[in-house]
Amino acid sequence: MKVVGGIARGRRLKVSKTNLRPTSEKVKEALFNILGEKVKDSVFLDLYAGTGGIGIEAISRGAGKAIFVESNPFMKKTLRENLFSLGFVDRAKVIESDAGVFLKRAIKKGERFDILFIDPPYYTGEMEKIFKILSKGSILSEDGVVVAEHFKKKGLPEEIGPLRFIKRYVYGDTVLSLFMMKG
Repeated sequence: MKVVGGIARGRRLKVSKTNLRPTSEKVKEALFNILGEKVKDSVFLDLYAGTGGIGIEAISRGAGKAIFVESNPFMKKTLRENLFSLGFVDRAKVIESDAGVFLKRAIKKGERFDILFIDPPYYTGEMEKIFKILSKGSILSEDGVVVAEHFKKKGLPEEIGPLRFIKRYVYGDTVLSLFMMKG
C-alpha cells in the first residue's frame, strides 16, 4: 500500500498483518479526485482507520489535521509508525476507540469535521450503527461531507438525520457514497 498523491506520493505504508481490507489505490485516487480542493486545510476524520491509508492520503494532499479512530491496538501501532515515518505526527491525532463511542462523544462535545470518511468492515452492522448515531446530531462543518465506502450490494438511505445523499461512485464491488448537510 502506498500514498498515491500529494507531498508523500509514492511512499510505502506499513500494513498490519491482521484481517484488513485496505482501500485500493484506484478507489483512493478516485476519492481524493472527488473531494478535490475540499481537502486543503480541512479537519479530516477517518473512522475505522486501520493502518491509516485514507487519513494519511488526506494529510499528504493538504489536510490541516486528520483524526484517526481505530479500535484495534495492533493496527493503531502500525498507524502511528506510518505517521512517524512520513513526518505527519504533528498533523494527526490517533484515538483508540470504538467508532460509535467516539462519534457519540464528539457530537456531545460539539466537535466539527470538514470531511468524515467511514469504511467499516463490509459484512457487519457497523455502517447502520454509525448512520443511526449521525441521524441524532451532526459533527460536520457547514460545508462538510460524509463519504461512506461500502460494498455495492449494500443500499444506504437517502437521508440520515441532518444529512442527505448526494451521489454514488461505483468502482467494481466498491462504492463511495457522498452525503452533505440538508439545506
